[in-house]
Amino acid sequence: MQQDERMPSSDALDLEGNAVTDGTPGVTPTATTAPAEATCAHCGLPLALDDIWGWIHANGRYLCYDPNTGEPMSMPAEPSFT
Repeated sequence: MQQDERMPSSDALDLEGNAVTDGTPGVTPTATTAPAEATCAHCGLPLALDDIWGWIHANGRYLCYDPNTGEPMSMPAEPSFT
């Protein structure tokens, strides 16, 4: 059975089976975000500036997690201005 030329190879698919293109911006992988010198005002973890979502945690999460317990908090990533 020969693969149809119009269908992307399995190497060009993400985990959900969607085609991956080079021109589509996204939140992941976080390596595509611009590195930033900022820490979160709520949890103190390092932040990165994403093209779409704005400030996100360097580990790729949008919402804060308590650094001691790992519990999710309801605050979004926000840079500290101190």
